[in-house]
Amino acid sequence: PGSIIVNSSLIYEENTEPLSPSETVKVLANEVLTNSTNVRSLSIIPESIQSESITINNLEPVSLNISFVIENETFTEMLTNNASSAFTNLQNAIITWLENVLRSGFSPDVLPGSNIMFSNASSKVQVVAHIQINTTKVENRLLLRDLIINNVNISGFDIIRSTVRVNGQGLEVDPIQVALRFETIGFTIDLNNRSSPQFNQLSSRVTNVGQLPGPIRTLFSVSVFVRTLQAILGP
Repeated sequence: PGSIIVNSSLIYEENTEPLSPSETVKVLANEVLTNSTNVRSLSIIPESIQSESITINNLEPVSLNISFVIENETFTEMLTNNASSAFTNLQNAIITWLENVLRSGFSPDVLPGSNIMFSNASSKVQVVAHIQINTTKVENRLLLRDLIINNVNISGFDIIRSTVRVNGQGLEVDPIQVALRFETIGFTIDLNNRSSPQFNQLSSRVTNVGQLPGPIRTLFSVSVFVRTLQAILGP
């Protein structure tokens, strides 16, 4: 049997951002492949879907701008020098983790040339990574964001989940402040340093108590008293 070529135009509502040719092809092709869409029993050939010069076989790469803050790394000027060992070691560790997460959960081909920038976020390390992927899936920023957030625990870093953003899409959270007083732990200056073993050990003990939803972060100060001082000041 023969086939029919259909030429059509998509008209978007006013104030609506049109899809790119690649995203248009992905939406239509995924609808055909996933839902076996037929038009009045006429089968659509996925490879025949075309927007401008784009087909499913020559889709444009998807650019991902992924940012987050690492709590247990202290920013230094060495992280502004991409030739320094501090920069390259941290860059390699982060890019390896991100690329593995994307491959395992989103099944794309990660293109070479991923790069990263570090900046100072109140002495912590702000990370901005630029990664390109080839994929036939429609860009889903919520899916990508959640994929990264759900794999923070295998990153090797204490990443603040509420700071994770993918192409501008982040978590919408309502912060809740909780004050605690520990009777059996003496306050030391190390508890003011988020990258110190003492801070991380106590932070882990506090944030892992109970099944509280969402990311929890702690900031220790003079609210941590020795028992004798608390006995003097009272509850």
